[in-house]
Amino acid sequence: MHLFIAYSKSFNVGINIFIAANPSLYRFKLQRLLSACHELRVQALSAGEWTCPDNLHLQYDAVLIDSRTIFHQIESTPWNAFRLASFIRGCSELVPLIMLGNGEDLEEKIRGLQHGCDDFLDRSVSVEELECRIRNLVKRARRQAAFG
Repeated sequence: MHLFIAYSKSFNVGINIFIAANPSLYRFKLQRLLSACHELRVQALSAGEWTCPDNLHLQYDAVLIDSRTIFHQIESTPWNAFRLASFIRGCSELVPLIMLGNGEDLEEKIRGLQHGCDDFLDRSVSVEELECRIRNLVKRARRQAAFG
């Protein structure tokens, strides 16, 4: 699953989140839970339904990435979650990236963090904790963007 939240100009504006994940039941559950949170706007697509646009970091306030996801770029080899994280981090230092994966797998956690993720959470994280982490990271990114 991928969640992408992009920079918004105002601190009082809702948070735009992008989720791309498989399997679909997991993606839909996460989309439903996050959509129920106040001022969170969620767009979710499966990895096979989209390609990563060059300006993804401008469209969303944060990115949630499931470590299992593989998706296809146009005229390119498939990308995995770690390549996506590196790509987004290369486009913007400010866009919060959260990777969801196997919280017991230290190697996977370290790999996600090395590829630019701000946080790595177990897939079973509560929606309350995930919402708090998203809000904190977005608030910090917005302050950095506004004040340099």
